[in-house]
Amino acid sequence: MLHHLRPAGTIFFSSAWIGGKTPDPILNAVFVQSYQMFANETTSWVFEFSYGGNDYVASVARVVDSESDFNWLLTEYAPREDFFGASDRARMIGILIGVLGALVVLITCILIWVAIRSPLRSLHAGMGLAADMRNDEVVHINPTLSEIRDLNCAFKQMNAKLLVARPFPPQS
Repeated sequence: MLHHLRPAGTIFFSSAWIGGKTPDPILNAVFVQSYQMFANETTSWVFEFSYGGNDYVASVARVVDSESDFNWLLTEYAPREDFFGASDRARMIGILIGVLGALVVLITCILIWVAIRSPLRSLHAGMGLAADMRNDEVVHINPTLSEIRDLNCAFKQMNAKLLVARPFPPQS
């Protein structure tokens, strides 16, 4: 019944040990649970468990040598926060950055939409007045985007030419 306990929560057990004989009750619980769950497996495994209201992660590896009847378990545990703490925090920070980034993009798109839509609606109203030959009621807009400003200048030039040509409408 050999076992070697290290202060870091790692222990080697012989196959004859039945658990419950170390000074660390959590390590005893890990061994008993792992021995019951994985008694016939020959690989290593990791599982989560709760003990005393706290969450832990345990890793267990079986060391087997069939020629010398060497059959040991290497059992190790750590608080879940120590094991996954950095990745849990990184995940939360990533989600926060993603949400904030999406909000910034959404607000930017709305501002650009308003900056384009408002002057174009006013320009559309002015074009409707020009089509009805009521173009002396020019709608004045002050666009912030250079493309819409150029379009507004072209409309004002066209409207000025229509004002000159208005007294001479073609006869149909």
